[in-house]
Amino acid sequence: NGSAIATVQVGTQPVGLAFVKNYSRIVVADSDRSNNAQAHPALSVVDVRAALRGAKDSNLGQIAAGAFPRELQRS
Repeated sequence: NGSAIATVQVGTQPVGLAFVKNYSRIVVADSDRSNNAQAHPALSVVDVRAALRGAKDSNLGQIAAGAFPRELQRS
């Protein structure tokens, strides 16, 4: 039905994501494609279980990325 089951604050202008660590984490590509002076391109790491519980600390942090991260692939 398209209803959200969890909402997590991540970085600026997220455009891609990938599940990792046996689907327990989501890595989100925060593109910052508009070059916001207060933002930076990064990868946000989200704890899936914490997000589903509604925990405010479900965003585990960010990993610096190069210009305009947008696609992720598990290897």
